[in-house]
Amino acid sequence: PASDLLGYLAKPSGNGPFPGIVIIHENRGLNEHTKDIARRYAAEGFAGLAVDLVSRAGGSKPDASANTGVLGSANIPDLVADMKAYVDYLRPLEGVKPGGVGVTGFCLGGGYAFDTAVESPDVKAAVPYYGTCRQVDKLATTQAAMLVMYGSLDTRITAQADAVKASLAKNSRPSQVQIYEGANHAFFNDTGANYNEAAARDAWAKTLAWFRQYV
Repeated sequence: PASDLLGYLAKPSGNGPFPGIVIIHENRGLNEHTKDIARRYAAEGFAGLAVDLVSRAGGSKPDASANTGVLGSANIPDLVADMKAYVDYLRPLEGVKPGGVGVTGFCLGGGYAFDTAVESPDVKAAVPYYGTCRQVDKLATTQAAMLVMYGSLDTRITAQADAVKASLAKNSRPSQVQIYEGANHAFFNDTGANYNEAAARDAWAKTLAWFRQYV
């Protein structure tokens, strides 16, 4: 990476080892909502590392639109390289269960969760939420157990669901594609207008179970 990578780490009390989860924010940057998700993981017995993909520009700013601008014009391979570096940082960290980590992300972060699962052999499980998969064909060879979350009303992104499912079906690793009826893009974000409590609760329970089983 071309800069120091910033982030927010939340761990349970005690020595662990705890399964490590890398959490990738939406296109608004690393904000309080994403830090809160890291704390939720810690409360459930995971070491949660919320990344900051605005690190190369000095880190996420309070003004979300500034972060959206940086992320929108970023070089995708640079951010994928940063994601692999975050995985490499969390994996050997004291108190983190050895053998690999999980990755999850939302919106823009869902897309990078797909990329990281495809490109890093140290990702044991991944749960992208409503992200665009840029490397659908390579899902057939990912080492990660994939649980993919979509909302039925998020038609542009959910249009990929069948292709994602078909590629994952060629893989011997466990996979599941979940489409929540009546849920829209960003249904998990409880600070946003599209929050869908029923879908978010169910997705959270399924995500925790997935990571407990495969990380």
